[in-house]
Amino acid sequence: MKRIMLGLVGGVTLAAAVAHGAPTWGTVTWNPVTLGTPYADGHYQNPVDPNYSTVPQPETTDIVGSTATPAAYWANDGQNIMFRVRVDGAPGVNPQLVWTAILNTDGDIAADYVMQLDLQTDNQVEIAVATAGTPADSWQTLAYSPAGHTPPTGGVPADWYEFVDTLDSLTFPDVPPGTDYFIDFGYDLATFYTQTGLAAGSSVNVAFATSANHVVSNKDLPDAGWSDLVPVPEPATWALLGVGTAVLALRRRIRRS
Repeated sequence: MKRIMLGLVGGVTLAAAVAHGAPTWGTVTWNPVTLGTPYADGHYQNPVDPNYSTVPQPETTDIVGSTATPAAYWANDGQNIMFRVRVDGAPGVNPQLVWTAILNTDGDIAADYVMQLDLQTDNQVEIAVATAGTPADSWQTLAYSPAGHTPPTGGVPADWYEFVDTLDSLTFPDVPPGTDYFIDFGYDLATFYTQTGLAAGSSVNVAFATSANHVVSNKDLPDAGWSDLVPVPEPATWALLGVGTAVLALRRRIRRS
């Protein structure tokens, strides 16, 4: 089973120590999540999806995508882990929803945690323990009780997510006509590692879902299995090298003085 890399061993810890804060969204480099090919999600096409062959649900719960216009992305700026999902309508129409990255942190078949944007209850990005959920049981994921939902460290809740108009309707036609949207949400790596018990440089598999509440995934469920391996994005690598170079230069100056 292949896995998404969250960071570089040692490097993420260094970056987090040097600077900490919510993502600077306009500078994020997004990388498609893949399952052999870029992550795609059918328009109400999953037979275990409650939306399958039924009347349309709010478009903001419908994750959509194809190999040409991927349904999901990930990013890592050396301080935060971030996910992006493509939905079939404007989130502002009905914002009281939950968009979830289901995480498998130990390489087996089961979900271990969820990282989600919860605008239904807590109005924040949060991590919760997943007490159930696998591809084999139709992704009926349960997140640990609301008391176990932990937000990232630093900033205000709105710093950790954004809605972005894709300016296209290439994936599926919207009804009524409109554009697809990206929903971006992030979580700081330092708190992520503390909450999950993972070491810096660990990796996860991911799948994506939407929900009407932050405990049970009950809207658009994943159409496929766990994601493939995605390497750490090059910008994060160069950022870490830049930090290392600056530290070496400072040491040299101290020695010469």
